Amino acid sequence: MIPIPTLLPAECGCSSCAADSQPPKEVVTAGPELEEAPVLKEASEASQPSQADALTPVSPRSLLRMITDDSVVDFSIKSERLETLTNPKIEQGMIRAITLRKSIRQMGRLWRRPLLPMPEERLTDLYEWSRPAEEYDYFLSHTWETWGGLKYISLLMHSSHRFLLGCWLSAVVLCWCFCLLDLLPTFGHVNPEALDWWAEGEGCPTGPWIICSGFISVIVGLLLAPYLPDSCSRSDQCFMDAVCIHQADPEKKRQGIDAIAGFLSVSRQLRILWSPSYLSRLWCVFEIAAYRKVNSRGQVVLAPLFLERMVLLTLIFSYAIAGLLWTLGVQSYNDTIYALSLSPMLLLIHALRRNATGKTKLFEELDHFELTETHCSLNSDREFVLGAIETWYGSREAFTSYVRGPLRQELLQSATKVSTLYVLLMVTPAVSGMLEDHLALWKGGAPFHGVLTHFMGRVLGSYAFWIAFCVRMLISLCFFFAATRRWLILDYLLTCCIHLTVCAMAFAGDLAGRRVSRSSLWLTAGWMCFAAASLVVFTYLARKACKV
Repeated sequence: MIPIPTLLPAECGCSSCAADSQPPKEVVTAGPELEEAPVLKEASEASQPSQADALTPVSPRSLLRMITDDSVVDFSIKSERLETLTNPKIEQGMIRAITLRKSIRQMGRLWRRPLLPMPEERLTDLYEWSRPAEEYDYFLSHTWETWGGLKYISLLMHSSHRFLLGCWLSAVVLCWCFCLLDLLPTFGHVNPEALDWWAEGEGCPTGPWIICSGFISVIVGLLLAPYLPDSCSRSDQCFMDAVCIHQADPEKKRQGIDAIAGFLSVSRQLRILWSPSYLSRLWCVFEIAAYRKVNSRGQVVLAPLFLERMVLLTLIFSYAIAGLLWTLGVQSYNDTIYALSLSPMLLLIHALRRNATGKTKLFEELDHFELTETHCSLNSDREFVLGAIETWYGSREAFTSYVRGPLRQELLQSATKVSTLYVLLMVTPAVSGMLEDHLALWKGGAPFHGVLTHFMGRVLGSYAFWIAFCVRMLISLCFFFAATRRWLILDYLLTCCIHLTVCAMAFAGDLAGRRVSRSSLWLTAGWMCFAAASLVVFTYLARKACKV
């Protein structure tokens, strides 16, 4: 007799079947060939499972118990990773940094090339760019969806603008000395105006050397800045995910990603390289959320990629205008020539208005931020990231309100600020052009008081302070009237209106400088102070109103 197990309704695990179940029964059958089989077996034989037992199906209740055990293990693993993701403590050996200058070497090779297409050997080489460190000056938060060339330009201008100003000043002083010693040839004559003095004959000799040397110094400075030694630069140890996290070893890569909160906790500044797709990436949002919880004393700086692009574009166009003004002015300088030399600003202003649309998009993204609309490459990572945000902020809705409210106000303070050093850098082409006239006065034999009034009224008053005031106004107008491309005719009309307004202000400053430079030293000093005060007041009001 062989007992054949029969599955009854009570064993299916269904509550509806369990209510009508009967006590278990054993169904016994016998065949003729088994009637003389022994009833008892040896213990050793009984202990070994028969073939029939081995093929017996597992009951749903047993299967449910096995699945539950696996779920407990899986839940434990998930809880452990979530705890790691939110833990600000980090092993000292995991902290590796790269200097900001080093990350933009070789024309920004690390930023311009994406990680995915690289072979494993190249990914391993990336890790060698970083070195062990104790903390970071910058945590560079960005999305790889944005073209790396824009990040390269942004970081290059940010890290080198002080060096560029130093290069420009050194080039101007060196060129000035060479010209005074007649080591450089002249190519024409000008008639600059000075107090109680007028050039005799064909005028004062001049050459475009200051303008040319200034432009060359900017290009050379941009190429040399990434290779400056540490002794000539501020500390700029930064976290860059491509080189500070091992990209070739999957296990080390996972450990590095899970330790993001720890990296943020030892970073002095979270520098957000903002692009239109930034707030749509969940990991980018996680870095913002984590930084405010694990490093409350740290500084959050929003650095829109369009800002440095605008500065570089303005700088190049300004040198072109300065060169054109000198070329036309050598032949016959008058108000018409001055107006014609400013005509290329139309192209510059329209390009600036196009770039300024990035600020409008930034405001809209912060105002209408939704955590549920963010994307993540791996769905498994999405679960952990959202869990970490809920752990820190209580709920997803609370974090959304935080981004739209306090975080928005904090970020806009840095996003809407154009550095004064950036403005000074954009003014250097105009100052270089006027220094050509000032040098011509020295070479023409003008008296000291005439040279002094020209320097105060024209170089400083009209072309340093007043042009800086005009640049501030230009940036404000371009931001306020950013190109939305709704009506093409209106778009170009606004560009023309901004161009006329800025050119009129620049022309008024040039005219005022010429008049006072021929009048008296005190009027010249008054004009210089007025131009400087106008720049300071407008800068203050513009920042307060969040227009620049």
